[in-house]
Amino acid sequence: GSVNIEETLAAFSKAKRAKVEAKMQSKGKYLLKKLWEVVKSHGLTMEDWFNSMDTTYQRDQMLEETDSEDEDENENRQDADAAGRSLQKEIVALQEDEEP
Repeated sequence: GSVNIEETLAAFSKAKRAKVEAKMQSKGKYLLKKLWEVVKSHGLTMEDWFNSMDTTYQRDQMLEETDSEDEDENENRQDADAAGRSLQKEIVALQEDEEP
């Protein structure tokens, strides 16, 4: 048997796709590992992190909280907001990080 041009092109395309897919999987594993390290460094679990990214969960939490004028609660909320922004910046930076 002979191989026609369509079969040859299809084989090369398939090989190229497999190579790109393997590279994307490798980068995904690398980024997930880095994400886990960042989340742990902030003393969070993955569930905590997912909940902090979920605006529905955040809204529900705010509805459950009472409107208090307590300065300590206000300060704690500001600290938590600052920590959340810091975590978000670190996670965004991970996307720009290249795999070693």
